Amino acid sequence: MSPSAARSSCSARARASRTALGFALAFLLMACAGVAAAGAPELPDTVYFKNGDRLIGDVNYLSLGELNLDPPEGDKHNVKWEEVQHLITRKIWNIRTADGHQYRGSFRKSPMSGLLVIQTRYDTLDVKMADVTWFTELKTGWWTRADGSVSFGLSYQNANELAQGTLSSRVQYLVGKERLEFRQYSVRNFQPGVEDVRVDQFNLSWMHDLSGRLAIGPQGGYESNSELNLDERWKGSLMLASRILLKVRMTNIMMAGAQLNAEKSTEGDDRNEAEAFLGNRMQMNFLSHELEMYADTYAYFGLTVKGRTRVTTDITLSVEVVDDWKLGIEFYDQFDTKPPNATESLNDFRVSTTVGWSF
Repeated sequence: MSPSAARSSCSARARASRTALGFALAFLLMACAGVAAAGAPELPDTVYFKNGDRLIGDVNYLSLGELNLDPPEGDKHNVKWEEVQHLITRKIWNIRTADGHQYRGSFRKSPMSGLLVIQTRYDTLDVKMADVTWFTELKTGWWTRADGSVSFGLSYQNANELAQGTLSSRVQYLVGKERLEFRQYSVRNFQPGVEDVRVDQFNLSWMHDLSGRLAIGPQGGYESNSELNLDERWKGSLMLASRILLKVRMTNIMMAGAQLNAEKSTEGDDRNEAEAFLGNRMQMNFLSHELEMYADTYAYFGLTVKGRTRVTTDITLSVEVVDDWKLGIEFYDQFDTKPPNATESLNDFRVSTTVGWSF
C-alpha cells in the first residue's frame, strides 16, 4: 500500500471513530437530560400579594373569594382573592369569570397590574383579577378529580320535639365539561321507646356545560320521609340550569325542569305522577369573609295530581375552625300539600348544629 493510501485509510477510520464517539456522547447527554427531567420535582405554585409578601405551595382552587393553598409546611388554608397581586402556576385549570365565560387553560403573569393572562388551547386573553370568580384544577387522577364534604349533626324536630342525629354528604366529580354530583341527607332519632323517624334523600345528577352559564342534564334519586307519610319515592328528571349571578363572593343558579315520581305511602299505597319544578341555589361568603352560606330551594308543581305543591328548603351556615373542619347550622324544611295517602298538608322542619369535613 502506498504511503498516501495508508494515510487516507487512517484518516477515514479516525473520522468514523470521532463520528461514533459524537453519537455516543449525544445519546448519553440526551439520556441524562431525560433522567434529570423525569426526576426533577414540579415547580411549586407561587402566590404574590399586593403588600409585597408571597406564599409558595400548592394552589388547589378558588371558591367564593377564597384561594385554597397547601404550603410545604403547615396546614392547608385560605387566602383572600382580593389581596392577591398575581400567581404563578404550571397547572391546567377550569376557570369561570364574572361575564359568564368558561375557560380551560393555564395562567400566565400579565405585564399589567391587576390582570391575569389565561392561555387556552385556542386563544390567549387578558382578564381582570377581580373578574375571575372560580377555578379548580383539571386533574388527571381518578380520585383527585373528586371533592366534597361530609357533616354530622344534632337536630331538633319541631313536629314532636325529638332530638335526632343527621348525616349529610356531597361529592362532585369534574371531567372537562361534565360534572357528576352525589348528595345525601339522612335523619334518625335516638330516643328509646319513641316512634322511629326516618328521613333519607339520595340524589345523583350529571350536568353538561353548554356554555359558561348554561348547563343541562338528567338526575335521579330516592327519598323517604316518615313525617310526610312517604315510605319511598323514586324519581328521575331532566333539568336546565343557568348561572344568573357570578361574583367573587356570591353565585346564584336558577334551575327548571320536569320530574317523574313513583311513590309509596307508609300504608303501602302506590302513586305515579309527573311534576314541573323550579329551583334556586345560592352560595355566599360574607361577614369578614369567614361565614359561608349555601341555600337550596325547590318548588314542585303537580301535573298529574292537580293542586299538589311541594317545597323543599335547605340552608347551611358554616365557618371553618380547623384545617378542612367546619362548624355550622343547618335549616331544613319540606312541605307537601297532598302527601301520599293523607287528607291534609304536612310539614317537616328541623334545625341542626353540624360538624363537617371537606376534602
